[in-house]
Amino acid sequence: MCSEGKAESMPVLVTGRSGLVRKAIGHVVKQEGGCLESEQWTFLFSKEANLV
Repeated sequence: MCSEGKAESMPVLVTGRSGLVRKAIGHVVKQEGGCLESEQWTFLFSKEANLV
């Protein structure tokens, strides 16, 4: 999202891509610029990654 490609970025993983909270977070990050330049946001379904 905000810092794709930067060497010193902080990854932020959000699971539950279709849920209400995820949609609100996604709206703030994508539409309102609610992230820091050092953050790299990734949105996934929980089935797309082994979180164990």
